[in-house]
Amino acid sequence: MKLLREYFWRVVILAIFAAGAVATWIRFTQGLRAATNLTDTYPWGLWIGFDILCGVGLAAGGFAITGAVYILHMEHLRPIVRPTVLTAFLGYVLVVFCPDVRFGPALGHLACHYHVEPALGDV
Repeated sequence: MKLLREYFWRVVILAIFAAGAVATWIRFTQGLRAATNLTDTYPWGLWIGFDILCGVGLAAGGFAITGAVYILHMEHLRPIVRPTVLTAFLGYVLVVFCPDVRFGPALGHLACHYHVEPALGDV
């Protein structure tokens, strides 16, 4: 029974690696459009993914650990609070101050005619 269980998980991991290898091959041989259906005209999907996963993810992780220390009194995490607050701050700076691709050519217009958006509009 133990041999069957180990064999099953090895087959599952091998199938995941094989699917990843096929996706990587398609990406590098046929380009970004074949893998993601994005083009140079509409590339925003990559940016939004980067913005959400990196910026908001960094900020959420930092504030979660900070909240665990100060609200839930998990004192064993106190040595890493200052770096996580800095990381959270940098994550929100990435989200708020990096221009979205959706502004594209209108970035100059945005600079002259600023309109207020929620700072956490992507969340």
